[in-house]
Amino acid sequence: MTPDDLTRASANPRVDRTWIEFYRFITKEYFPPDLAIVSIHYEDCADAAAFELTQRYPLMKVAVLENLSNAPLRIGKSSWRQVQLGKLRSEDEDAEMINSVPIDEHNIFPAQLLAPHEKIAIPMRMVMAYESRDIGFLPGIGNKNQQAAANLSDSIELPVQVLSKDNYVSQNRFLTISGGALSAYAREPYVDPEISKVYVVGPSIDAVSVEVGGVSMSLRQFDPHTLILKGGSATGSCPYIFTYCSRDRRWRSEGPILYGFKNKAKEAWDRKALKNFDGRLLIREVDPETSWIDALRVDLSCGGGRTVSLLPRSETLRATDHKYLTLRRGESTFVAFDGEVPPVCQAVLNSYGYYVPSSDIAPSIRK
Repeated sequence: MTPDDLTRASANPRVDRTWIEFYRFITKEYFPPDLAIVSIHYEDCADAAAFELTQRYPLMKVAVLENLSNAPLRIGKSSWRQVQLGKLRSEDEDAEMINSVPIDEHNIFPAQLLAPHEKIAIPMRMVMAYESRDIGFLPGIGNKNQQAAANLSDSIELPVQVLSKDNYVSQNRFLTISGGALSAYAREPYVDPEISKVYVVGPSIDAVSVEVGGVSMSLRQFDPHTLILKGGSATGSCPYIFTYCSRDRRWRSEGPILYGFKNKAKEAWDRKALKNFDGRLLIREVDPETSWIDALRVDLSCGGGRTVSLLPRSETLRATDHKYLTLRRGESTFVAFDGEVPPVCQAVLNSYGYYVPSSDIAPSIRK
């Protein structure tokens, strides 16, 4: 689709003006060549063809904060990056812009207290993307291997229905296109429709973390391939690790450990790089499950190729001896490590264990 297509469409009194004005507004600074697809469908047996427009639709991406507990949660300030831009751009371009701006703190939830089982949606950005129902035929557009139809008629008819003011068919007309023109169109170089490409419209926000109950929590990015929520049973759960940030004087989430190690049969070692480590860790179970942690170890990679390994002071966590630290939902524990942490070292946490969702434990309790 091109800007000329919008101009021609606006001259048609039967075309919805709202959509025309919307597309004009978002493309006033930049009109991407692949914003929409105008395609021609030709049927050899019927000797007829038709035009079709497939367009990207506006969608809103949001971050969801949900209180899964039975007690209210205090929501504090959040850390995020924001881009204030009206120009249409790809998600990759938007990500580069966001990563180049500093992190600011904002109060995203003035009410502060999130009631039990209450959730809020925070708009992050509006995007233009193809709807899933349209994707079925898009991969066939401009197929690299398709061949131009042979022995086309000299004149191919395109049926057009002319509607009256009451949207009733008042007459049928036929537009014609030469077989040579259609054949030349089919032989044009392959153009990738980029059906997965997404454009960002207007301001964009990247939420880094949010303070929950006095602790800074990183926002978990949604990934439908690794996180499945069905019937209230969370299958992508795990305990969370927190490290202390001396600059901000608070504990910050480093994300989950033992991710995907569901049930005893999947017990194994897990590795996680830590951004901040001063010899202490806070482990908190926030999901409906019980975590079984057998051993912990922190490996430090320092300058000059020197490596240092630190073990917890707790005897329970120093070796894989099946003496477990168990944490249920809402429980947390403080872990201190022996030895000093040299400056300018990269820390990697090694953890051995597994977790069991509450839905798997409940039947045995009832028995």
